[in-house]
Amino acid sequence: MTAKIPRWLLPAFIGVLIGWISQLILSPYITPYIKSLINKDNDSNLANSAETLLNVHSPADELRTWINRGEYARFFEKYESLRLAEDDLLINEAKSIFLDHIDELIATMRAHKAAELLKRLLEIDANDIDVQLALAETYQYQKKFDAAIKRLYSARIYAHRPGEIEKITSKIRTSVEQYDEQLNAINDEQKLLELYQMLTSIEPDHVPYFLKLAEVQVARGDYAGATQSLNTIIYDPVFGEQAVDKLQQMRESEPQISQLDKTVIPLLRTGNHYIVEATVNEVDVLRLILDTGASLTSIKPQILINLGIDPWSSRDVRKLSTANGIVDAPVIVLPSLAVGDQAIVNIEIAAINFTEKPDIDGLLGMNFLQNYKFFIDQSKDVLELSPQS
Repeated sequence: MTAKIPRWLLPAFIGVLIGWISQLILSPYITPYIKSLINKDNDSNLANSAETLLNVHSPADELRTWINRGEYARFFEKYESLRLAEDDLLINEAKSIFLDHIDELIATMRAHKAAELLKRLLEIDANDIDVQLALAETYQYQKKFDAAIKRLYSARIYAHRPGEIEKITSKIRTSVEQYDEQLNAINDEQKLLELYQMLTSIEPDHVPYFLKLAEVQVARGDYAGATQSLNTIIYDPVFGEQAVDKLQQMRESEPQISQLDKTVIPLLRTGNHYIVEATVNEVDVLRLILDTGASLTSIKPQILINLGIDPWSSRDVRKLSTANGIVDAPVIVLPSLAVGDQAIVNIEIAAINFTEKPDIDGLLGMNFLQNYKFFIDQSKDVLELSPQS
């Protein structure tokens, strides 16, 4: 016995088929029309009706609609909820919509608005590299190179994707060159000084920044500062010789200091280092490596103990960078440290053990040298110290 098909089923099937075909054919023409109704501001009731008719269910479409309307508060609220929900797929889609809108704003001369929106998104996710870079590029477009440089260094902290650090570093170098050119064009030596002081502090491993800093310092007549900057890099394998040449040129051109005001201390060259004798508390003589890259003078803990000073009792413990990495070092205060007849009283000393250098007692750092105009004459193997004023 054959089952009979209900009479109503065939018309129903045909109706569904016609509806499906109509949707495929007419949707490309109807949907843009309805969207155009939504974007009209002159008839809010019509727009609301059109939006209901369109009945967009895609969150991405919803986000795009808010962005296009300028309803940024709704977009940011939704973006924040997506982050809390850890919906990475939709977050990336939302960010792509947002950054496309930023490009449109910049293209239509609305960079100020673009920067404002980017900063708002960074309040939600401060670590987002893509948004950080977009803000840096916006600053570059506005010729706010100082802000671009700081933003790029901030972005580089969070870089983790392959090639990302190199890409950001390249952008930093370009922004620095542009800012340098901008400041030189208006002869703003103070801003140039601040720029390279900041750069040598943030990126002390990039030696050319020290050369530029010294150049600015010489232009301002600060020969002591320039000497300090150049002495920091005289051992660099690439730029060290250039630094020594500049030091010699400065020495020939700067105002001469009376020999009576100058202390000349002999140096002992050991490999790539110079050793200088220093006197502790006017009694004990130590052998210290002359280290213009060290912020603090340091002495081996056992030497301090032999001098009657217990470094381990110090409550002042600091993280210091050494050739062997970062170490926790107790810091004490010596009543006096002298090189030649030049003495500094109440000077901070870090207690650091240099096991790889058994024949030396420590390092003579910048917290001693910065009190003087100093010059390392490599042709004579001497250290010259003279008063700052």
